[in-house]
This record gives sequence, structure tokens and C-alpha cells, in this order.
Amino acid sequence: MKKFSGGIIALALILLGVYVYKNDTLVAETKTVEVGDKSNLIVVTVPEGGRAITSPLTVGGQARGNWYFEGTFPIDVLAADGSIIGKGLATAQGEWMTKEFVPFTGSITFNAPREGMKSGIVLFKKDNPSGLPENEDSLAVPVQFK
Repeated sequence: MKKFSGGIIALALILLGVYVYKNDTLVAETKTVEVGDKSNLIVVTVPEGGRAITSPLTVGGQARGNWYFEGTFPIDVLAADGSIIGKGLATAQGEWMTKEFVPFTGSITFNAPREGMKSGIVLFKKDNPSGLPENEDSLAVPVQFK
């Protein structure tokens, strides 16, 4: 069952990448792309879904304390084809060892996507030091590249 749920998450991310790649011009109209509502776990205020971004990208919002490990969690910038063009960390702006929301900020430098690729995703990933699939979670925010 554990492998099954991890496989579902991986499949959802792959399908999301394919969808974004096939529907490159439609992403700007979408405010958020996520599997289920994550607002009880993480709320991203920057970047806003569908907005144009440039490198370096500043991110911000708030996440529950269990989204962090050692006060950080990973963020990836993906091109529409699913390739990772940037990686970074969000850092808690307060005590993260709580069940409450904790503000975060971060800055991610990313490479330009392949020519003609105008959209992508900023993927906010729950830190999972255990590596167990049942502890994985993420929030995908669709973006446009300037």
C-alpha cells in the first residue's frame, strides 16, 4: 500500500507535467494546479498562480510546522516538459517546531527553459527526511516564464 500511494503521487506529477507541456498556453488561465486542497497545510502568496516569473524567483507564504525539516523545505522550478530548471529552499521565518502555520521565504535561481517553452511549475515540496512515500506531499503553482 505504501508503494502504491507513492506511485500515485509520482504518476500525478508526471501527468501534471504532460498536461502543462501539452497545454502550454492554457496554464496562464489556471490559478492553481494541485491534487486536493492543500490550504490546510501550505499557502503560497508569491508567486501567484499563472503569473510571469524571472530568475531569481522570490517565494513566500506560510506552511504548517510539519512541512519543514530543520526549518527548511525544498522547492523546484520545472519547465513545461517536466525538466527541473532550478532548485532551492524555503526557510522558516519563525519557530518551525509547531503544528501551526509558520511564514517562509526563499529565493531560487533557475535556468531559462527550452526555447518556445513559456510555462512551468514551481513545486513546493514537504521535506521528507525519512524518504517514506507516505510522508511525501507537494503543492504545484503554475507559472509563465518572461
